[in-house]
Amino acid sequence: MAEPASEEFYIGWAPAPPPGVRRRVRGAVAAALVLAAGLAIVLAAAQDPPAASVFEYGVERELIGTVYERPEPFLVVPGPPCTELCAPTSAWLLARAGSKRGAHELVAGLDGARVRLRGSLVYRGDQTLLDVAAGSVERLDGTAPPAPPARFEDLGERAFTGEIVDGKCWLGVMRPGEGKAHRSCAARCIASGSPPLLAVRDQAGGPAALLLVGADGRRLGAELLPWVGEPVALRGRLLRYENLLVLRTDPGAIRRR
Repeated sequence: MAEPASEEFYIGWAPAPPPGVRRRVRGAVAAALVLAAGLAIVLAAAQDPPAASVFEYGVERELIGTVYERPEPFLVVPGPPCTELCAPTSAWLLARAGSKRGAHELVAGLDGARVRLRGSLVYRGDQTLLDVAAGSVERLDGTAPPAPPARFEDLGERAFTGEIVDGKCWLGVMRPGEGKAHRSCAARCIASGSPPLLAVRDQAGGPAALLLVGADGRRLGAELLPWVGEPVALRGRLLRYENLLVLRTDPGAIRRR
C-alpha cells in the first residue's frame, strides 16, 4: 500500500519553514511587488501633468501702466515681460501681495490713471496676474485726464463648462490651484476678494480662464462659493477687455455638471 503524500505546513517556533512553503511565499511576494509596480505606473500615467504656471515669489518688478478698477482691478501694460506668449498690450489682473485679498483698496480712485507700482508676476501661458506690493502704487499723471477705457469687445452670449477657481492660485501661486484638493483654499480666496475665474479649455484644448462677474457687471464673491472646485455649466455674455476675457453671468443659473 502506497504511503500517504506528506503535507508541508509551517510551525511558528520552527527555525525555518519547509522548502515548499518558502517557494510559495517568495512567489506570492514577487507577484505582489510586480502588481504594485504596475499599479503605480498606471496611476501615475492617469494623473494630469503639473500646470505650466509660474509665481515669481520673492522677485519684485517695478512696472508702469494704466490701471482700471472695473470689472475687477487690472493693469494694462505695453510689451509685458512675462513670457514670449504675451500680447504686445495686455491686461493683467491685480491682487494684493502676501494675502488672499484682491487689489480693490490699493487702486481705489485710480480708474484710468497711469501708475507706477511694484509686484510679483503670476502667470500661466499668456494669462497674467500681478501680486501688488502694498504701498507701492504711485499715480504718475495727477493733473492729466484719465486714460480712455480699455480696448473693449462684446463677443455675445456663450455657454461654458468648467471649474470656478480663484485667479491668484490658479494662475500659479498654488499647485494644484484647482480641483477638490484646492476647494477650501479657493473658497477662502474668492470670499476675501481674489478675482474669481472660470477655468475652461480653449479651442486647442489648452487651459484658459474667464473672469466671472455678475450679469450687471458687479463683482462676485460669496455667491460663487457653493460651486467652487466642482464641474459646472453656465451661460453669460462674453466680453473682452484688451486680452482679458470676462463672462457676465447670473450666479443663480450656475448648475453642477
